[in-house]
Amino acid sequence: MPYKNVEHLDIYLNEKHETTSTTLDRQFSNVCTLTVSGTATSMMNYHLFDLVQCQKLKHLILIDELTTNSLWTILELCPNLTSLTASYVGLAKMTTNFNNHALYCSIKNQIRQLTVNNYHHVPEHIYQFCDIFASVKILKLNMIKEIHMTNLLRFLVMELKNLDSVFCLMQLLLPYDHIIKEQFEKQLNKMKDNRDFYFDITRDTIGIWFAHE
Repeated sequence: MPYKNVEHLDIYLNEKHETTSTTLDRQFSNVCTLTVSGTATSMMNYHLFDLVQCQKLKHLILIDELTTNSLWTILELCPNLTSLTASYVGLAKMTTNFNNHALYCSIKNQIRQLTVNNYHHVPEHIYQFCDIFASVKILKLNMIKEIHMTNLLRFLVMELKNLDSVFCLMQLLLPYDHIIKEQFEKQLNKMKDNRDFYFDITRDTIGIWFAHE
């Protein structure tokens, strides 16, 4: 019997069962937000995506790092997502040799919120990255080190025209030093020649909110 009242589901898969196939003895028919911790192998061995109705999923949060191929497979199973959280490694390489036109169109037209975990350098194919996520309105970058932050933000501001806001979380790698803060403020103010926005810098986060006509 399916659990019809569950809309938000968190699943933490046991890695000990990576080599055996196990069917979870429950079904959740109305889940719209799914958070998963586990490898792609454990997800498949547990038949995770038989547990929920993937067509109904709107928000998918993948905690662990996945390969590009695994991420492709999962996104194909969940065609109606509007929000995605995934690791940088899978997302950055996903834009290379992207030959699945249907999936490309689905992501480009529907994903409105994107959170990138462990963001550590500008993707080699940054233009393709911006193209495939062209409809993103809220972008969050959870960064593990500083990477020419203002250059990255300038590029994103210019290329992602639909952005309402962008947040860079640097996990305390940016000291709350007023000299560094002033440098960021100067660089961000220069970017206002291209788009109207306001920003705030705290101890570990840069937040930018864009004005729309």
